[in-house]
Amino acid sequence: MINRSMFPQELEPHVESPKILENEVGEQLMAPQKIATVKMEMVADDDEKMRMYERARMAVEACDRELLEKTRKYEELMLEKHKKKMQVQQLEKIVRLKLAEADMFQLKVNEAKQEVLRLQKIALVSEEEYANSHLKQQLREAAAEKQYLIEKIKLEEHSQASNNCGGGGGPAQTLIHSKMDDLLYSDTPKTEFNW
Repeated sequence: MINRSMFPQELEPHVESPKILENEVGEQLMAPQKIATVKMEMVADDDEKMRMYERARMAVEACDRELLEKTRKYEELMLEKHKKKMQVQQLEKIVRLKLAEADMFQLKVNEAKQEVLRLQKIALVSEEEYANSHLKQQLREAAAEKQYLIEKIKLEEHSQASNNCGGGGGPAQTLIHSKMDDLLYSDTPKTEFNW
């Protein structure tokens, strides 16, 4: 509500008690008609002051209502601003989390690539070792077969020498000698023999 003490005293309506008005000289009394006219002017003046007071009171009330409305809107805007700020902070947290996940996955991808390279190296070494091992096995088999043939030839030579007493070898012995020469002087080992 409006505090009436806020307004100047001129705006307050007032009624003066009847008194005798004096002119500038102060000796003559006013006529009753003049008094009535002055009183009517004073009443009209009081009415005007009342209307001005009422208009001012209504203006102040309108300002109060507008101030309340602006305060309410300000509070709504501040609440909305706070909500938006919280949403932005939440989104920033999500972005940081996703970036951390991306870094983690990139690290796993790099580790997987390194593991693939390591396994490829192992596979390559294993393949070379297998090829070397296979060749060594073939060489051992060829050497064993060569030794077997030598022993067999010696046995046959000994057997024929005892049977013929120094006679020449037959076609079987010549074939065995030629096979032995092939084995001894060839670059690649042979694992099959046609007798």
